[in-house]
Amino acid sequence: VLFQLGARNGPGLNGLITRLTALGHAIRVSEQPWPQYMDAWQPCCHYRAYEVCIEAVHVPQGTYAHSGIDKVVLDAMKMLMLGRIHELYTRGPHPGSEKEWHALLFARGFATPLEYLQLRLNDVGRGGGLDMVDMCLLADALQT
Repeated sequence: VLFQLGARNGPGLNGLITRLTALGHAIRVSEQPWPQYMDAWQPCCHYRAYEVCIEAVHVPQGTYAHSGIDKVVLDAMKMLMLGRIHELYTRGPHPGSEKEWHALLFARGFATPLEYLQLRLNDVGRGGGLDMVDMCLLADALQT
């Protein structure tokens, strides 16, 4: 699903692979902002956070070769969402450029990206799904 969405909208498959590779590298070498999030990260699969990104890059489109592939793709998707919400949070409000759903991200009881990770994003794939605001965040993460 992640690759299909990325190929249809936004950077295309090559751009999505580039983003995942860069994200995996940033997490692996503990570049900011990732250290503050990694202690709270609860992956769906057994991979460490940066391995999720690297593994997702090497999954051919449309291939479901092993049972963990859905979890790897889900975790990679969640990593992109976390990266995007961090960008939005640190950038702050930009009058005129804000989309309607931006305000809703933190209007649901989450004051920071870390709280969003702990109280919302970690639950996705373990019994919780994506609500409409989360889907807007995912789409935005795939397009940027």
